[in-house]
Amino acid sequence: MKNFLFVLVLLFTINCFSQQSGWKTTKTSNINVSTAQIVEAFSNSFGNNLIVQKSDGSLIYYVVNPSTGQAINSLTLESNGVSLANITGNINTSYIVYKKIIK
Repeated sequence: MKNFLFVLVLLFTINCFSQQSGWKTTKTSNINVSTAQIVEAFSNSFGNNLIVQKSDGSLIYYVVNPSTGQAINSLTLESNGVSLANITGNINTSYIVYKKIIK
């Protein structure tokens, strides 16, 4: 029983420390978020999907390569009047929901 407990603790410790080095790596992105109000993320088979809602009410969608941290593709969804933006989806699809303010 002592041997089993020792092996279990050893395996748990190895597992915890084996993943730690990857968590410390910081990726620099080419996405400007200096005027962002909200940044939401969702990951699926395409990569990391981000939406950035800026303070001027615009909404931009990015697909980011998880290995490099660089935006592969970007699309401006709305140029003004956006609030309450959110992103979700499944393995093959991303869904973006937002409120459009019409004045």
